[in-house]
Amino acid sequence: MVIGERTYALEKCPSFYDYLGYLYYCGGTIAGPFYEYRDYIDFMHKVGHYSYIPSTIVATLKRLSISISK
Repeated sequence: MVIGERTYALEKCPSFYDYLGYLYYCGGTIAGPFYEYRDYIDFMHKVGHYSYIPSTIVATLKRLSISISK
């Protein structure tokens, strides 16, 4: 195995719905870049370097309240 293959190896087989979500993930379906299934799962569960993505809920609610008040 190549080092990159070890990084992206899966410990267990994904469920049908997890794999279906990967196949039809908007970022990959529309834009078309290839990404590994392991990257997709880490992003969805916010694991590894994806754990540092800030939440956008507060900023979204702030802008929503401003737009509703006008």
